[in-house]
Amino acid sequence: MKLSCAESTVRNMRFALRERARQARAFLAIMELVEDKMPKIANPKLRVFPVKEEKRKAVLPRFADLFGPDKEYTETEVKKIIEAIYEDDATIRRYLVDYGYLSRTNDGRKYYKNCEERIMSNINMI
Repeated sequence: MKLSCAESTVRNMRFALRERARQARAFLAIMELVEDKMPKIANPKLRVFPVKEEKRKAVLPRFADLFGPDKEYTETEVKKIIEAIYEDDATIRRYLVDYGYLSRTNDGRKYYKNCEERIMSNINMI
């Protein structure tokens, strides 16, 4: 079978393919090492809470998912749940209430998760 390109072109293509195959093997080896080490990292925490509102709106539902829909929580329970992910629980708690993910009693002792419709109306108002 005769190719319509020069031998040097074929040689360069073969070299490039071998180099790519070598890089792919190295990449796969690194990825396997990373996957082996990842389960050993226990509960990665959020380091910085987003300042911009759009990013905040993306992070807060993840915090809200930590709370059950039909359960009341004391302030200490809420604090424990939030501190597992981010150390400043007061900020997160305030945003969860402000954005309508959580509600609290008038005396501030009990918290509970809001239903989806109320959350969406609160987000659209902001």
